[in-house]
Amino acid sequence: MNKDRHFDFSKITQQLADIEKSPTTSLGPLLEAYKKHDEKQAIIQQELEKYKKESLLDALTGCYNQNYFEKYKNENFDPNRDDNQIALVLCDLNNLKKNK
Repeated sequence: MNKDRHFDFSKITQQLADIEKSPTTSLGPLLEAYKKHDEKQAIIQQELEKYKKESLLDALTGCYNQNYFEKYKNENFDPNRDDNQIALVLCDLNNLKKNK
């Protein structure tokens, strides 16, 4: 066997061990950044859900509003398929704020 082709496997083994160790130390800050990003995304998602719910309710009364009606109608009725009729009753309450 040619001496030029002789490999020192102990050095290779050590180098592989070093490579296996180094990504955890060099990737540590990156993994932390991903973790913080995921936490921020979860908070943003919670806020988004909160605002979606708020957009369907009247701020003063807490009753469903026209946005809810439109969403409900679009999700539950297909004009091409359903022969069902739907109605919306609106009430105008004067001085509601004083009565509350």
